[in-house]
Amino acid sequence: MKDSLQKLEQLHRAVLDALLLGLEVDPSEADYFRSLHAGPQSKIQLLHYPALLELTTDRQATTWCPSHTDFTTFTFFIQDQNQELEVED
Repeated sequence: MKDSLQKLEQLHRAVLDALLLGLEVDPSEADYFRSLHAGPQSKIQLLHYPALLELTTDRQATTWCPSHTDFTTFTFFIQDQNQELEVED
């Protein structure tokens, strides 16, 4: 788990650098944004989202996880081939 957390921290820094580069943020300002993300920024939650069978589930009456907003800069989803998590815009 510790190794996975370190890899996520590296990914977080790489994505932040790519975002700053893509937005053409001035290097001195980019350092400011990097300083806001200094230190451990990751929170790992192990969640299980069971499969919903479309034909047998009343989607209006069933809520497995209430709608919510993540208050972090990035959210990374790591899941297996069973893509049961639904992300809405």
